[in-house]
Formats: sequence, structure tokens, C-alpha cells
Amino acid sequence: MCVLDVRLPQDYRGAMGHIPQARNIPLAQLNQRRAELESCRDRPLAVVCNTNRMSGQAVVLLRAAGFRQVMLVQDGMQGWTHQGFTTEKT
Repeated sequence: MCVLDVRLPQDYRGAMGHIPQARNIPLAQLNQRRAELESCRDRPLAVVCNTNRMSGQAVVLLRAAGFRQVMLVQDGMQGWTHQGFTTEKT
């Protein structure tokens, strides 16, 4: 599985941390940097932001670009950390 974090770099590295092994490509750069995700085109790809607003937009963009198994991380990083799932800080 691939994980894409579409938050700004300072949020990705911030206090909330990020999902281990997540790639950070901010939403505003997604169209230009989409080639970095080619290895995930036919694999499950979970997309996360802070609350779902940006990641929801990213899911729509990626599906339109032919990514077949894109899914939204429900409630974003707020939900992830609230559930006690593992995060990393870099």
C-alpha cells in the first residue's frame, strides 16, 4: 500500500507527525508531481491531510488521472492520531 500526505511540509513534519512511510506531496503540487506516484497507479493508495478537505480533492484528481485504488483516510490525521495509530516525526 502507498500512503500520500497532501499537507504542507511544515504540517507533515509538525507536532501531529505523519503516517510512517507516507510520501509528502502538497495538494497544490500534486498535478506537477504526480509522476512520483506512478509506482502506486495500480496499487492501493491512501490519501491523508489534516481533516479530509485537501485529501478529498486529491482523491478526485488522482481518480481522474487513472489511479484505480485511491482511498481517503477517514478524518485525516486528526482521526488517525485520535485512534492511537502510529505516527512518525521527522
